[in-house]
Amino acid sequence: MLEPWRISRFYSNSSLEVPKMWNLSRKHVRIQISNGRFIKVNKFRNRLNERELRDCCIKFSPSHVYFSVLNWLFPERVGKKYKGNYAVPLNGECVVDVDSYVVNKPHRHYRLGLSRICYECMHAYISLKYSGCHLVFLSLQDKSVFSLRCR
Repeated sequence: MLEPWRISRFYSNSSLEVPKMWNLSRKHVRIQISNGRFIKVNKFRNRLNERELRDCCIKFSPSHVYFSVLNWLFPERVGKKYKGNYAVPLNGECVVDVDSYVVNKPHRHYRLGLSRICYECMHAYISLKYSGCHLVFLSLQDKSVFSLRCR
């Protein structure tokens, strides 16, 4: 585990670049500090930008930085029981994460080509990803407007 002063120095010496497609000002951001506690960053500033997030990282020296996949109209209200209904989700991306332990099909790993990726594992991951996307589509089909783009 890194010492907090090293983490703080890392953030102060590097520029924090967040891709514009993520729209950081609409994200709900939490940081995990070295003792394992989570701090809600939007509690201090409701419309966060890259510079403010970097300043928070310098101040708190987090071991991890998390933000929501959804974009929120009021990200500072996310998580509170009495205000949670007023956070208003706007839009966001659907993320389907397939971990390696999910693929239980025994096989020999043949790693071919320059990438050295087992094509049988890759095929299993891709089929699980599309199955997951299809299940999300079916669950949201009657509830909202939904468009699907799998990469």
